[in-house]
Amino acid sequence: MSFLGILGNCNLPESEVPDRIIGGLKMFYQVPTRMIEGPDSLLFLIGFALYNGRTPSTIHELESSDGTFAYVHCDKHSSAIRVGTDKLGFHSLFYHISQGKLIFGILLPHIKYRLNKVSPDFDAWEEVLNLGDVSGSKTVIKEIKRLREGERIEIVDGSAKLITYWSYEPQPLQNIEDYVRQNNELLLESVLTSSASKLPKIMPLTGGHDSRRLALTVNNAGIKFSSITQAYPAIQDIDLDTPIAQKTARILGIPHMVSPLADAVQRTKDELYKDYWLGFESKDHAWAVNMFRYISEPSLIYDGMIADVSVNGHYFVNLPDHVAFCNTPSKLAELVLNQGTGLSFCDDLIEVPGQERLMKEFSRFPLDHNNLTLFKLFNHTRRNIASWLQLFIINGHNACLPYGYYPFFMQSLALEPKCRNRTYHQQTCMLRISEEIANLASTRDDNLKDVIRRWDLKPMKIKHQPIIPDRIDSRIYKMIEHNFFQKMSDHLYALFPELGIKNGRNWRLKELSRLAFFIKWIETDESDYKPLFKGVPRLINELIEK
Repeated sequence: MSFLGILGNCNLPESEVPDRIIGGLKMFYQVPTRMIEGPDSLLFLIGFALYNGRTPSTIHELESSDGTFAYVHCDKHSSAIRVGTDKLGFHSLFYHISQGKLIFGILLPHIKYRLNKVSPDFDAWEEVLNLGDVSGSKTVIKEIKRLREGERIEIVDGSAKLITYWSYEPQPLQNIEDYVRQNNELLLESVLTSSASKLPKIMPLTGGHDSRRLALTVNNAGIKFSSITQAYPAIQDIDLDTPIAQKTARILGIPHMVSPLADAVQRTKDELYKDYWLGFESKDHAWAVNMFRYISEPSLIYDGMIADVSVNGHYFVNLPDHVAFCNTPSKLAELVLNQGTGLSFCDDLIEVPGQERLMKEFSRFPLDHNNLTLFKLFNHTRRNIASWLQLFIINGHNACLPYGYYPFFMQSLALEPKCRNRTYHQQTCMLRISEEIANLASTRDDNLKDVIRRWDLKPMKIKHQPIIPDRIDSRIYKMIEHNFFQKMSDHLYALFPELGIKNGRNWRLKELSRLAFFIKWIETDESDYKPLFKGVPRLINELIEK
C-alpha cells in the first residue's frame, strides 16, 4: 500500500487521473490506505496509529499519536495541508521540494519516476558503503530527501516548507531497579494498545532477545498472535534463529511457522527487489522478501528492533569509550568512522567530508551520554534496520513497534550510564517475568559454538549465489579509493566470484554490485510506470535473465 502526492508540474503520464485533488495537490492512493473525511478535515492514513485508543483526526492528535504510520492531513478551514509520519519517524516518507514543485510518497522509486532528472548523492553512498547507514535527511538520490524524526511538510497557499515540531529532551535518570520495573510496566502498556487492531497479529521471531521479550510480553497480555521465523544460515551455514525461536514458541504455546530459504537465483532477485523498493537504505534484510510470501492476509506485524539500542544500550557495550567523548561531536564522529569498512569515494565525488557530516548530526542531539545512542537510533535503527518493514507495508500489512511506544521509548533511555556497559538489559528485564525464557540460548551469546554442538545443529545445504560480474562495470572501480592490491583483487574476484566467497571478499563485491545496480537504475527511464507501480520492475528481470 502506498500514497503519492504531487503539487505542481511533474513527469506524469497523461492517462493517469489523480484519485483526489485538494487545493492543487494531486493525491494517488491505494487500499488499504484509509481516507477519513470529517466536517473539519480530510485525512489520508497509512499504517497503525492510535490517539487515546482511537484513530487520530486533528494535526495535534497525529503528532501525539503512537504507532507506525504516515499521513496527509487537510484542514478544511485554513486550507493548510500537512504531511508527516509517526513522531519518531520509523515509517518512511520521501520527498522532493523545488521551486513550485512538491512530490512526496512512502517509497523512493515512486518519486524517482516523476522527476525529469536524478543524480547520485555520493555523500550518502559513501555512508552506505562505509558505515552501512545513511545519516540525516539524505537519500542516495540527490534530488530526494527523507523526512526526519519530529518533522513534517506543511503546504500553505501552494508553497511547501519543513516544520520541526518535536526533538528529544533528556529525562531524569533512574537506577537499575526502578528502570527494570518501569520498563516492564510500560512495555506491557504498549502492547495492550496494539490489541485495538482487528488485524491478525504476527511476530517475526528470531534467536535474539528483542523479539523474544516482545513475544513474552504480548503473550502475557493475553493477545492472540502467531510467530514466523525465516530460515537463514547465519553462522558457518548454520541456522541458529530457527531452533531458538521454535523453543521460545513451544514454551509460550504460540503457533509458529518457518519460511524456508529461497533458492540461490531467487535470493539474488530478492536482494535487487529489496534495494530497489527500500531506496538502498539497508544493506541487509533481503531475507524478509521471502518471509512475506508466507503471510497470506493483511496483518499487524510486530517487531522489536528499536530495543537493541534503546534498552540493551548496545553501543555502551560495544563502544564504551564514547561516554568520555559524549560532549565532543568531532570525537564521536571519529569514533564512528573508525568502525567503518574503509570503502570510500574519490575526493572529487564528495561534497562534504564524512567527519563534517557526522559532526553536524551529533550536534543535533543533547551533548550527553545518550548522544551516540540517539545518533544510532535515528540513523542506523530508523533507516537501516526498520526499513525492512516497508517490504511488508508495500504488501498491505501494518507495522507495530511496541519498543517505539513514546513513554516506553523515553524511559528506555533514562538508565544511569554506569549501568549501561555491564550487560544487555533485555535479558535483565525478562528475568523478572520468566527465567526459563530469559535463559534460553541467544544469538548474542559468546558460546554459540557450544550451543551448536550441544543442540547438534547441522549446516544447511545451500548454494551461495556469487556476485554477477556484468553488474559491476568499469566506472564503479574508478569511483572508489583503493590501493593497487585492492584494485587487482577486486577485478580478480569479479572475474571469479567463487574465489571471493571462499576468501571472504564477497562482502566488498556485493557492495560494489549494489552501487552498480543503483547507477544502472537511475539511468533507466521509468516515466511510463503508473504513479503507484508495485511488483518486480523490468530492470530486475533483465539483470536476472542475463
